[in-house]
Amino acid sequence: MANFGPSGASEIDSKATVTDALGFTPTVGSYKTLNVGGNADTFYPCIFSATGPRSNKITLWKNVHDYASWDGILELELEWGGRGWGSYIGSFDLIRHRWSTKNFVANILVAWPVGNAIVIWLRGGGRNYHYVSEFDETFTAYTSSSGVQTGTTGYSDVKMPRTSVESLYNENLNRLRAQTIKQHTNGEITTPNRTAFFAHKTGAHLYETQGSQAIGGGWSTDHNQGTGFNTTNGRFIAPTAGRYFFSWCVMHKGTVAHDYQPRILKNGASYANSNQTNDGSAWNQCTVTAVMSLSTSDYVEPGYYTSGTNTVNQAVYSGGRFSHFCGHMIG
Repeated sequence: MANFGPSGASEIDSKATVTDALGFTPTVGSYKTLNVGGNADTFYPCIFSATGPRSNKITLWKNVHDYASWDGILELELEWGGRGWGSYIGSFDLIRHRWSTKNFVANILVAWPVGNAIVIWLRGGGRNYHYVSEFDETFTAYTSSSGVQTGTTGYSDVKMPRTSVESLYNENLNRLRAQTIKQHTNGEITTPNRTAFFAHKTGAHLYETQGSQAIGGGWSTDHNQGTGFNTTNGRFIAPTAGRYFFSWCVMHKGTVAHDYQPRILKNGASYANSNQTNDGSAWNQCTVTAVMSLSTSDYVEPGYYTSGTNTVNQAVYSGGRFSHFCGHMIG
């Protein structure tokens, strides 16, 4: 947080540099003004309906003196599109969202199921918001207490006014970005849709094969939020860049002669490993954990290394949830 402006004109939440404490105005194109009436402490659905192109960039801002002296600024930029029936639903990327004094945006959603409109809940009370869109279309504010219908016949999707900041998104659904952020009215930040999975081995037992091996397929998942784990090839594919935690717990039984190392592999190479000498008759349980930074589409998978081949006892026991792999995004 950073303080700026005369008379303590409040604080701004931003990852970018503050360049103008009195508001943000695009340097290109003409802009329009949207007036949101109703109650000053209520957020009303304001709808941009795209009847033409399938993508659009929107820049929306509020100057510090719009509505009242030192009321606060808003800077909002997003790109959205990709609407239509079927699995290819509407999505958007939030480029910039920052404000001073108070929140002016309570939520941002793409209308369901057609996805041909984006809804931004803006604080009312007669406030003016200025905007520029890549394609010249119009925002409409709906201040009725009964909300506005954004769905179609047989598919109701009523957007109601809100009295609190419920969630502010920064995600792209079609790229499987699962880092949805929710800001609660008490200031708490949570990530209810953060990528996480738990998988247990259900395919055939694996027997020791000399060298470094990936476990491969044959898994069932009890939890796979963000669809990052693939049960067919046993890999977690990072949907977005960030830091991740992983745990690989394996049950095995092998020969005395062979060295056995459970491993977590990153892009096919060993990232973290443990070490056990097989005792021939008893079952052994070993766990390897790791925290790593991943780029989008990097993959992580469980594996092992052994110094010899054994076709009798199991390098990875399958069934009974004894061998399991899990992970989640940290941030």
